[in-house]
Amino acid sequence: MIKKHLDSSEDSNCIGHHIFRGKADQAIAVASTGIAATLLSGGRTAHSIFKIPLTLNATSTCNLKPNTSEAKILLDAKVIVWDEAPMTHVHAFLAVDRLLKDLTKCDEPFGGKIILLSGDFRQVLPVILRGSRSLTASSCIKKHRLWYDFFVMKLTENMRAFDSEKEFASWLLHVGEGESGEKIQLPPFCYPEIQDPVQQLFGDIDFKTVTPEELKGRAILTVTNDLSMQINNRVLECMPGNEVIHGSIDNIVSNDPQDQLAYTEEFLNSLTPTGMPPHKLRLKSGAIIKLLRNLAPSKGLCNGTRLIVIQLQKNVIVAKKISADNNNESYLIPPIPLIPSDSNIPFQFKRTQFPIRLAFSMTINKAQGQTFDKICLDLSKPIFSHGQLCVGLSRVRSFDSVTVVSPNSEIYNCAYREVL
Repeated sequence: MIKKHLDSSEDSNCIGHHIFRGKADQAIAVASTGIAATLLSGGRTAHSIFKIPLTLNATSTCNLKPNTSEAKILLDAKVIVWDEAPMTHVHAFLAVDRLLKDLTKCDEPFGGKIILLSGDFRQVLPVILRGSRSLTASSCIKKHRLWYDFFVMKLTENMRAFDSEKEFASWLLHVGEGESGEKIQLPPFCYPEIQDPVQQLFGDIDFKTVTPEELKGRAILTVTNDLSMQINNRVLECMPGNEVIHGSIDNIVSNDPQDQLAYTEEFLNSLTPTGMPPHKLRLKSGAIIKLLRNLAPSKGLCNGTRLIVIQLQKNVIVAKKISADNNNESYLIPPIPLIPSDSNIPFQFKRTQFPIRLAFSMTINKAQGQTFDKICLDLSKPIFSHGQLCVGLSRVRSFDSVTVVSPNSEIYNCAYREVL
């Protein structure tokens, strides 16, 4: 078993499976998130390849049966490369371990397959709802017995930062490891006089002439979803053109009439759980959006993929990718039924809506795996979990590309030393 501790950029994640494929061996590339999967050649999400259940516990098993084409792909694989591994709950690795042992009839870890994990423990860990520091740390694979079956290799060069910005790359390592203390301070030019993230990042843009590539390279990163949605709507107001509002259809997933009476449609309309589009989806032609579901992974349409709206129709949205491999192909996005996985809600409801959100702003956690030309960190609400500040700052290549909006000149940094 091999564990690759990646301290540089996502560009190095393809090295392992390219080497094996070059030798005519089968290799599988997976990632913990949809957006990270699109950065890998032939990459897919780990949940898609292994059929990992969305709700996990210590005894969870993968929903993949032997003697199927999916099982044969795993059996033929010489190596499995898994990107962004530190942000995956250890229960997912345990489920895959059971699956591979069952398929290979081998009791060795992961059925004797070579598993190449890549990621950075300085970045965000698995998200645990209302989880304490100890619970979050224990959900990480590094704190489980499985970790002792891996051999650790470290990459030490930051491929995202320019050669002239080695000081920035070195400083990021200190931030990620918590060596700079709980409070850190950026260079003075990173703190703008006007404490408005929208003005800082989009105030100098003429939306009538701006290109999609220019918009793609900018993002406002926030700590919470609520703040991100507020900022997105503010940026949308700055754009020319008529605003179109798409309303969702919400229903309780229950046959009990009492539930229907207890949770009215108006109440359901007011909810926007994590990973769900809002009831009133405000859009304009030319707006930057992101997908909230894996619609077509083979075409790069994964959860987190950013697109630009080309045309708004009543029952379909026409959009194009704005990634580097843009082939000018248009995609039709229909409204689909969505059920939130947020266990904080004591009932299930179904929202039929376009699976997208505006993407001028996004949360720091959602930005992991992406690179921007310029960002504004809105820290009007402080960082609250391990690695968030490191992820936010490392989405760009230099100090010059970062501005920070914060009520204090000193920024709180949260780093769990026990997982580093």
